[in-house]
Amino acid sequence: MKNFCSAVFMCVFAASCIQSHTSNAAEIPSDSVPDANTTPRDSGTSACISQSAVVESLNVQNARGVLAATLQLPASCPPSTVVLIVPGSGGTNRDRNSADGTGPAIYKRLAEALAARGIGSLRYDKAGVGDSASAFPATESDLRFEDGVQDAALWLKPLRGDARVGRIVLAGHSEGALLALLVARDFPVDGVISLAGAGRPIDVLLREQLARNPANASLLAEADTILKGLKKGEMTATVSQPLLGLFRPSVQPYLIGWLGYDPAAEAAKWKGPFAIFQGRRDIQVLLADAEALRAARPDSAYAIFDNMGHALKEEDGSRASQQRAYSDPGLPIVSALVDAVVNAAQTAR
Repeated sequence: MKNFCSAVFMCVFAASCIQSHTSNAAEIPSDSVPDANTTPRDSGTSACISQSAVVESLNVQNARGVLAATLQLPASCPPSTVVLIVPGSGGTNRDRNSADGTGPAIYKRLAEALAARGIGSLRYDKAGVGDSASAFPATESDLRFEDGVQDAALWLKPLRGDARVGRIVLAGHSEGALLALLVARDFPVDGVISLAGAGRPIDVLLREQLARNPANASLLAEADTILKGLKKGEMTATVSQPLLGLFRPSVQPYLIGWLGYDPAAEAAKWKGPFAIFQGRRDIQVLLADAEALRAARPDSAYAIFDNMGHALKEEDGSRASQQRAYSDPGLPIVSALVDAVVNAAQTAR
């Protein structure tokens, strides 16, 4: 029971579950990814004065405090396409590291790889973490799922007002993929990219993740009852100790909001350019999720990367490679994924 937190809670809320699992999902043929070296629409073909590469800090204000970010622009002819990286779950900073600075630096590696290919990016500290510490609610019980949507959307105004920025494409990782779709529903953006994003409601994934670990067998009935209640907007006051990490009363209001969304339905509502990129080695978000998103948006760009895990880095299926993907900041993002993101960003409307 003591492994419950790392096997489930960290899977969903911090995207760092480390466990061995072989997916039984149906094989999905990988679509060919068009040439990522296509000239971006907003750079044109005429001569221009190339701007120097830029890495600068940027702040916005939410209802509670300051959110902080890094804007990274490539050395290129402005305006540059910018990918707004919407982070996954858990208390992570703009690089996708823990509050103490340790971690896989997923978003920093992605931003650097995009800059090398002529694409800009913005990545931000989540509310309550790093330089965004003041932007968190007074208590955890005041946190709502929609806060993540509002925080992500706040970055659109300064980006739209920056003459160096052209297209703005949202790239949501894990939980951030759903947040990105919800931002796109209410605010004008030029495209949305799902990076290992769920395609099924979160209660489906939670049940799967719990059931995957035989040690959780005695918890399944209680978890099912709690989830059914939360789905109806009903909180559970008394939760057994092993389930507190996932269902503690203070986080239940957040879960109630999250449970109100079906990612595939939200993908169907978004009529703009959409890309779905998933790793076959991912043990948290499965190929079934990519299939669900693709069924909702059959016109989407779509690719499955055989050796990519949830951290967007290469894994070989071993526990050691999973652990390394989540602990080694020096490991690069899968290069084929970078190609696909670049192409999706360049061909956005």
